[in-house]
Amino acid sequence: EYIMRTIIINALPVAIFMLLASCGPETGTQEGHSVGHEAVIVLTDAIYEEHVLRSNEPVLVDFWAAWCQPCLEMKPIIRELAEEYDGRVKIGQMNVKDNPFTTAKYEIEAIPALLLFQDGKLFRRINGSKTKDELVRLLESVLVPADRTAVEK
Repeated sequence: EYIMRTIIINALPVAIFMLLASCGPETGTQEGHSVGHEAVIVLTDAIYEEHVLRSNEPVLVDFWAAWCQPCLEMKPIIRELAEEYDGRVKIGQMNVKDNPFTTAKYEIEAIPALLLFQDGKLFRRINGSKTKDELVRLLESVLVPADRTAVEK
């Protein structure tokens, strides 16, 4: 009985940690990989330079947090755009809580914050919640004419 109690007491914190670590919106994702079947890239401080600054394609980075309601409301729009622009524009999301280095580098003080990069340089910065049409116009502004899609109104 003593041995079983000792095992349970020692294993319980590990089990709780594993359970808590598996909860949340990014369950099952790995840095630099798409979320589920979507084309959204999960960005981190460690892979930011590779996926954003060295990209041959324009990159839209969505700085967000799980506690930010406008960020959560924009998630479906970000997912749709990632699928629609797959192969022409990379779209990634960076959790500000988990990635303090890049968040500080770009002085992200309010979220959602959307940064659009072209040729490894910051092209445009947008703060606050935006509509899909506003983001489509932003993405189309960095595409060469052959890559642009007709935007239906």
